[in-house]
Amino acid sequence: MNAFKKMKRVHVLIFVFVLAVIVQLSDPLLLGQTTFTDVRSTCGVFTKYIGPHGVFFADANEDGKVDLYITTYASGYVNSADHYYINTSTGGVITYVSKAGAIRDYDGGSHGACWADLDNDGDFDLINGGTILDKTITPASNWTAGYNDIFENTQVAGRDTFLNVTPAVMTISDSLKKTRAVTAFDKENDGFLDIFCVSGYLGSSEVGTATGHPNEFYDNTDGTFANLANIPTGALKSAPSGQGCVDTDYDNDGYVDMITANRTGDICVLNNNGDGTFTSIPNTTHGITHPAKEGISMADFDNDGDLDMITLSPGDDSYNKPNEGIARQYENKTYHETSPQVGVFGSQGVDWENVDGYMAALGDVDNDGDVDMIIGGCDTLFVNVDGLFDDGDFVSIDPSMGNMADPRGIAFADMDNDGDLDFAVSAKDSMTYVYQNNLSSSNHYLKVRLFAPNGQAGAFGSKVYVTPVNQAGIHAKRQGGLPQIGLREARGNYGYLGQNDPTLHFGLGASTAVDVTVEYIDGYRATRRNVAADQTITINRADVRVAVKIYLEGCYDATGDTMTTDMNGPEYIPTTSPHLDLREIVEIPTDDIVDWVYVKLRDESTMAYVDSTSALLRNDGMVVADDGVTEYITMNAESDNYYIEVDHRNHVSVMSATAHPMDYTSSTVYDFTDNSNKYYGTLGCKSLGGSKWGMITGDANGNGEVQADDKENDWRTQVGLNGYRSADFNLNGQVQADDKENYWRLNAGLGSKVP
Repeated sequence: MNAFKKMKRVHVLIFVFVLAVIVQLSDPLLLGQTTFTDVRSTCGVFTKYIGPHGVFFADANEDGKVDLYITTYASGYVNSADHYYINTSTGGVITYVSKAGAIRDYDGGSHGACWADLDNDGDFDLINGGTILDKTITPASNWTAGYNDIFENTQVAGRDTFLNVTPAVMTISDSLKKTRAVTAFDKENDGFLDIFCVSGYLGSSEVGTATGHPNEFYDNTDGTFANLANIPTGALKSAPSGQGCVDTDYDNDGYVDMITANRTGDICVLNNNGDGTFTSIPNTTHGITHPAKEGISMADFDNDGDLDMITLSPGDDSYNKPNEGIARQYENKTYHETSPQVGVFGSQGVDWENVDGYMAALGDVDNDGDVDMIIGGCDTLFVNVDGLFDDGDFVSIDPSMGNMADPRGIAFADMDNDGDLDFAVSAKDSMTYVYQNNLSSSNHYLKVRLFAPNGQAGAFGSKVYVTPVNQAGIHAKRQGGLPQIGLREARGNYGYLGQNDPTLHFGLGASTAVDVTVEYIDGYRATRRNVAADQTITINRADVRVAVKIYLEGCYDATGDTMTTDMNGPEYIPTTSPHLDLREIVEIPTDDIVDWVYVKLRDESTMAYVDSTSALLRNDGMVVADDGVTEYITMNAESDNYYIEVDHRNHVSVMSATAHPMDYTSSTVYDFTDNSNKYYGTLGCKSLGGSKWGMITGDANGNGEVQADDKENDWRTQVGLNGYRSADFNLNGQVQADDKENYWRLNAGLGSKVP
């Protein structure tokens, strides 16, 4: 076993030891419920002695199984092809079949690659980075940098077919760089994935060289291969990058940034300005002090809604000595509980020294709800305990991992579709290793397969939040303090040369059902409520925007054409909705909130319920989002026409007279307030004076009728009481005679017309 115990301070060692004892007694993973099996000799993946570098997962042939692409480069070998394997696993046994002819990239070697849907047709194309064009040229000092290639996925009748479309994609002369990491991301949120390539491996000391700098960038302007144009200037191109990169929205502003390694200088943090341009942020600002010479990996370690970081660097400048690397953990402080600092990282004080490998892989290996860590070339799993990784003593993967010859790329995927994460590691001077996870645990999982609203497979740049049931759309990014099960960011590349399966994996722990919220890069949202665990779900469209204006009779004030907010001042309005979904928020966001309402969508032809959710009602009648400002809510439905039903805890339910058009890009307000014909059925609403109409009050027990029971069983037992009461028909925070005489008595016998 490699040594991982050279911690920076003695008190950290003591803390980790005590924590280890506690965890050994409580964490089921550490009680031997998982092992890893080295299946490289039986799974069909064979890349021995040809310099495997990167491992890249995606379901390329769309059969529900994750396929694998491996890049190769070795100075001691002449030209060779990279390797594409399709997954044929059955019955929990990992098996792959080589499809060498499907992707014809035969040259002097490659490092980086990336699966990405460049033409938004719903399948993954392949970007392959070239390092050396032709090694048959002698002497080696005359070797030319290689071309970058793009292979369009053209699957026909199940055949694995890829078409090299490089000449139509980019200017070939501009792509002759010694490319390392490659990724695809949407720099300006226009719906099309652009291409970024790190040119060369040294970084700062390579600036000005013909084949190592500047970086390459190709702007995808309209989703067609023919219109990818090289961008010649800017921080994204000029940054002194070398080796790895990660495309990530590290500051949570909705735009994807770029962070790149640098072997001979400071890490490059390139902030997206929101208009497709980038600014280089100095380390005195972003707080990353460790020289990230190889790989940068991002994940939400502490489940607070922002993306934390692991950097990895060799221990000396020779890059040939094993087990002298250093990995460091950084906490993103954007949503720090006590001292938030947007886009700033803080080192957590513990280094893992004497490690091998070029990057860390991050994923929830034990399905307990937080991400764990594996470093290529280290023979143990680093277990996440409350956002901090253990020092590696507890879970052994395979002693041979500690003796890999120059491990490089590493990536996670559920190769055998059994719900836990397996992984592959490429070691340049030996072979590609494949490890099967044999997790035996009662912990649950969920896998989310994403498509953007425009059809793009993977929906790169999106964030997916998994929360407890009835909290869809409410997570740490919006309002901190509520429990969150996990956050994943869909992206092209991370670490050094790795790509996890774009189907996002979540461990759920004991949760058997969860809510899922997708925030697409273009700002649209998709929610899925009460999703059962232990399955793969596909989310391929955004929610519709539902805009509703409605008045409650009980608190309507005709003099100002508004509703009173008497319950808001004394904080009588609860943070948990009184309606069926028990939706919870941290606080009532603004002073102009009147109460909760329950909004339901119903199918135009069948009247069947499509989706429902609690929402906040503002004093001007608008149903608003959790922030109290956004004048629409999002609901899980396809763009179409829907009836809108609105329920309130002591007002009679109403429904729109007609089905209202809705989609995910815009929201036309359905205004119940301006005409009685906006309501379904006759006498389904109440005149509020003038030309205004609203919901009928007096239904204390919520059965749809204003009856004697509402007076006898609710009003009589509550009269004289303050607070959030069902018999407070005028919503002034008190149950008084006025509620009976001026509201219940006038409405007795009225009822809902909702079918």
